[in-house]
Amino acid sequence: MYSFKLPVRKFIVSLKFIKKHYLPDFSGIILRSAFGVALKRVSCIFRGRDCKHCPLRDSCTWIYLFETPIEKNNRYLKGRNYAPHPFALTPLHSTDNSLVFELLLVGKGINHLRWICAAFSILQDMGIGKRRVKFKIEDIKEYLPDGTKKSVLSDFDYDKKPFLLEDFVEYRLRNFNKDKLNVHCITPLRIKDRGKYTDQITFPVFYRACQRRIRILSEFNGAKYRYIEDIRDDIGAYLQNSRWYELARYSVRQRTYMNMGGVVGDISYIGNFKEYLPAIFAGEFLCIGKNTSFGLGRFEVK
Repeated sequence: MYSFKLPVRKFIVSLKFIKKHYLPDFSGIILRSAFGVALKRVSCIFRGRDCKHCPLRDSCTWIYLFETPIEKNNRYLKGRNYAPHPFALTPLHSTDNSLVFELLLVGKGINHLRWICAAFSILQDMGIGKRRVKFKIEDIKEYLPDGTKKSVLSDFDYDKKPFLLEDFVEYRLRNFNKDKLNVHCITPLRIKDRGKYTDQITFPVFYRACQRRIRILSEFNGAKYRYIEDIRDDIGAYLQNSRWYELARYSVRQRTYMNMGGVVGDISYIGNFKEYLPAIFAGEFLCIGKNTSFGLGRFEVK
């Protein structure tokens, strides 16, 4: 039995640049950075003030999305000052004049949808990338639990009741009947095993990453969840046709470059994994591993 009561909304956004603009592979770093600047511009009324001492900090959209507060003595992320970001921006594909990406919102992050849309609206004229290339939002579609997508650009419902994560999981379970689990890493999968990043994604390593993502997001948002905890030993055979792809970004806060590499390619698992599928499909929807707000950890089960 499984249960995932986490509220979610996911959109696929199509942009068209006003002139040719080539983005690097896995451009979530660029997109997230530009989005952060635009969001602060539309939501902050105290330009230049230190956010730590802002009187509106507790109600600030930018703070909630980018510095998601958490009690230091919490029971699920001990010693951490920030909770996982309640959003993910995942570029799916791009050409020399277009970009398509996913926007995932979970839990309380959904309440900030108006500000998020306002940020992308002004970002059209601000532009993205080093050349600040402007763009136009061509379409926005929302993922529906029946596997379809509905265009919402002309009739956007900010206050629509969100779906639950289990709604999407249920659809995937109904339409999956295979004896081999093929995992395609769309963006770098950045997972730790025994405290170190690894390029050997065995099934226990993969499944624990799905568990952790579900657990932390659900507990932080007060959502009930249930999945199979224990991992049997008979799912050990796997074939990995993948490689480590190194990424780096410059952190203004830490004033240094940070490595953000991960595994890309395909991984196949063989065994009786049926009871683990609910948590795996939940992880597929949420992205797993580190740096998911930059679009990392997006995979597809085939």
